Amino acid sequence: MIFGLVATCILVACGSKVQDQWDVSDVNNVDVMDDKEQEDSIASLYEKTSLTLDDLSIMDRYRFPKSYTYTILNGNGNIIETWEYIYPEFEEDDIPELLPIYKETVKMEVIKSVMDHDRINTTVNVTLENGEIYSIIYIINPDTLKYSGASLYKPTETILYAFNY
Repeated sequence: MIFGLVATCILVACGSKVQDQWDVSDVNNVDVMDDKEQEDSIASLYEKTSLTLDDLSIMDRYRFPKSYTYTILNGNGNIIETWEYIYPEFEEDDIPELLPIYKETVKMEVIKSVMDHDRINTTVNVTLENGEIYSIIYIINPDTLKYSGASLYKPTETILYAFNY
């Protein structure tokens, strides 16, 4: 009877070690897949000379800036205001809006995206909840796939964004 009890304890102990090893292996495999998914998603963008909304979403997920400085210009090109905004800390699945106007946006459409002077300029029209449509030009560094800047054009003002990483 003692032999049976000892054998059972040994089997239970060995079984739990195997299970622990399996769990660690599983977690490591998930991390590797996430890294591989990131590498594959980003790698597919490096050779592009124009970008889609899906491409911009991938950049938002894997190359999101830490902050931006914005400058508001009136219709005459005079500076009205300059300020800096630091994005809050966020989880990978809870990415904040890149620009404040996104909170009011109901539709986005890429109008034009071209390589120009060693940068990708992507023009996106955003339609707001009230029906107004504005153009945003994103300036993207094709070597790093990071936003360099953006320009939001409104009828009475232009807002320039410079992103910091």
